[in-house]
This record gives sequence, structure tokens and C-alpha cells, in this order.
Amino acid sequence: MQADDACTPVFAEKYRVVARLGSGGMGTLFLAEQAGPEAFCRTVVLKFVHAEDSTDPEYRRMLSDEAQLTARIDHPNVGKVFDVHEVDGQLFIVLERVDGVNLAELCRRLGGPVPPWIAAGLLAQACAGLQAAHDLTIEGRPMNLIHRDVSRSNLMCDTGGRVRVIDFGIARADVRRSVTRRGEVRGNAAYMAPEQRAGGRIDRRADLYSAALVLYELCLGVHPFDPVAARAELPRLSAQGVAVSEEVDEVVAACLALEPGDRPARIDALGEALRRFAADSGVAEPRDIAGFFRAQRVSLAPGPVTPIVTPTWDRRGEDVIRLPANDGMEVALGEGRRLRVYTTHVDARATGAVELALSRVPELLPAPLSVVCTGDGLSLRCERGADERVALYLDGDRPETRQERLLVTRGLEQQSLDFGNRRRPPLQRLCCTVGRQSAGGAVAVLTGLARRVVAGPEVRLLLVVAVEEPRAGVVHAECVCVTSNLEM
Repeated sequence: MQADDACTPVFAEKYRVVARLGSGGMGTLFLAEQAGPEAFCRTVVLKFVHAEDSTDPEYRRMLSDEAQLTARIDHPNVGKVFDVHEVDGQLFIVLERVDGVNLAELCRRLGGPVPPWIAAGLLAQACAGLQAAHDLTIEGRPMNLIHRDVSRSNLMCDTGGRVRVIDFGIARADVRRSVTRRGEVRGNAAYMAPEQRAGGRIDRRADLYSAALVLYELCLGVHPFDPVAARAELPRLSAQGVAVSEEVDEVVAACLALEPGDRPARIDALGEALRRFAADSGVAEPRDIAGFFRAQRVSLAPGPVTPIVTPTWDRRGEDVIRLPANDGMEVALGEGRRLRVYTTHVDARATGAVELALSRVPELLPAPLSVVCTGDGLSLRCERGADERVALYLDGDRPETRQERLLVTRGLEQQSLDFGNRRRPPLQRLCCTVGRQSAGGAVAVLTGLARRVVAGPEVRLLLVVAVEEPRAGVVHAECVCVTSNLEM
């Protein structure tokens, strides 16, 4: 569907797009009003295949499978799928609009660790939803459905304290028509089980590991692993000073076992332990969780959205930047701001560091940045030089979030980093975006700039690192294109 076709009778009769919500998994999300007979109207979320992927048969199958499989899971802790449509060749699914926030945003609003009994109450609900997915059968045949992307971003908490598991877009089931290619890794690398990170065979116990890791992070207030590090055994929560019951301590440790065979067979083993601990702590029901956050003056309501009049999921023309771009290519952003684009090509077989072009822009960065191919992605690193205190931080106000490097894979969510020496502020903000793969190459959406970067089919991984120079009114965006034999 083209932007000019957005109000065709077939589409306009049912849905009126209200706002763009951003990208989610393999699609772009829009808030919409669904109309029906007898003045029926409800707010829904529409998930569209990205325009560049709309001709890719595998992406279309994956989105269709997500709709059909998730629609069969009837559970209050799983986000509902209402319908699936195709209009003028554009496939989209109609999803329940959860009036809430995901757990990543909730943690940001809370500003610190989540009390363990509250974390237990949240994850107990998530485990119930995941167990319903794991137990899904069709005509008595087990679907062996695995979410494969359990993370804070894919767990939503509504204003009433109820948790929904969302986005089964990369889930695997035996009956799926879309089969993940051997050795291909999909999901959020930060929460993957060891066997999933290695591209090996996985089963539902991978979801147990990811759910337990989310709980661990909520309780500590920080992710326990360096993003580029291999998985290692974690200390028990009690050894980290987290006050949980002995049962929860043991079950979480078992779920975080490095070997899948050492984990429980079912995720409800974790869920039941968490539910009992939460109930003993007075948060047995979703309303108790909502009451806690209300007392903390932490809102569970969704954040503001950007209203739109005409859908923009398939805009063409000046908002698209096609690579390769000459170094220093400039695009007007309006209101006197400019976007300056650089392109750096990296051979996947290269073993050395490649310095970013941003490092050569005078007085832009506090130290040079480079990338190194890691076999399954890229490692973004800072070269300290004379200033040994320069580093990357997930949050520049929190020294414990210091990162030596950032691992970049296709599963990486959009990531913002603070870069510099905390003892000599201000820090520089880096916005890292990984492109989506399609039959035609890779596409990266530059959030907040209304621009998309499109690379050719020879590009196997696209990383865009954006840095703003406020005084000059310039946003510098470096497009790192990995080519050759990178297998992910």
C-alpha cells in the first residue's frame, strides 16, 4: 500500500490510523481506530511488514505465521491477535492495544532495581502466558511453540498491573511454513540462552533461561552480562543480596543453567515459585502490582505518541537515503538542521579494527571509535588513547553501566550509549540502529529524523551510529556496511 492509497475504501471502512508507534520486530506499528457495525469502535495496533520487505516471501510468511499462531493462544497473559489482512499487497495484522508500558520502560521510570516480590509478580504472569504458548496444540498435535525473544521489551504491563507477552514474530513451531535457516540466530542477543546464541538447536527451555534472566535483571537493576561476553554461571540472587525465598533462589538458578538439560522441563516451575513468593509478599494479583507502582508515583500508562493524519509506512522519495553515500553527503532536516551521512564498508572476513569516519570529524567525539568483526556480528569499541577513563555507558549517570564494547547483531534493539569521561562531562550521546534484512538488502530507520537508510543486497549487516552536534545543527550518521561471508 502506498501512502497515497492509505484511504482506499477497503481500508478506510475498517481502520483509521491515529499515530505511529515505531518499529516492533519485523513490522512497523501504528495506533488505529477500528470501526464496525452499530457504531462499534475500538483502539487497536496495526503491524505492517516493512515496505522494503513486502515483496520478500519469507518475511510475509513469518508475519502471517505470527498472526495465526498467536491467535490460537487464548490466555490473559498473551497479547491478543484479532485479525490478519492484505490490502494492495501489504500484509498487516491487527493486535490488541495494551494500555501500558513494556518492562524496559517501566524500569526506566522506576529508576532502579524492581523489588524482588514485584519482579516475581510480573514474571509469574509472563511465565503463565509462555506456558500457554508452550502447551499450544492444534487438533491434539503439539505445536512446540517457542517465543525465542523473551526480553523486557516484549513483556507489557498494563495500567491494571496485568502482564502480556507480545511479539511472537520470531517464534518457532513445527508447523510453521517459515523455517529458520540452519545456523541463523534470531532474537535479542542480550537475553538469549547459550545454545541460542551459538546458533544451535533450541527448545522451550531457551524461554526459561530468558525469563529467568529478565527476572535477574529486574532485581539487580542492571543486566548481569557484558553484551559481547559468552554466557557464564551467575551467582544466585541471594548471593547478590536480593531477598527472595529459598524456592525462588533455587528455581531461578536452575533456569539459568548453561546446559539446557539442567533446567526445568516446564516454565511453570519458575512461574509457580514466583507466584507463591509474590503472594506471600502481598502481591498475589495484578491490582496489587498496580497499587505498588501507584504508591511509588510511577505511571503504568503509555507514553505520548506522535499523531499522524496520513499513514507513512511506505513513504518514498526524500526520506530515503540509498547507500553508498559519499562521505559528507548532506540532507536537509528542516528548521535549519542537517543530516550528514558517511559510509564505511567492512569485509566480514577482516580481523582487524576499522576506524569509523565519525572519528575523523574534528571535535565531534571524545575518542576514536572502531568496529571489529566478531564472527556473528560487530563489536563497537572506543580507542582511549591518552584518556584511559573514556568509555561507553548504557547510562552516563550510573558508573556501573560502563561498557568496554557493544556487541552488534541483527537481534540488537535500538541502543543509545553515553560516550566519554564521566569526570569531564558532558558525555556524547551515540544512537546505534541495526538495519532490518530483506531480500533487497538492509534498511535502518533513523528514529526522530524521519529518514531511512537503504543498503543493497550485498550488505549482510547494517549499523548506523548517529551523533548530534547541537551547536552546528548537524546530525552525523555513519553507516557501517558489513559485506562478504558474514553468517548470522
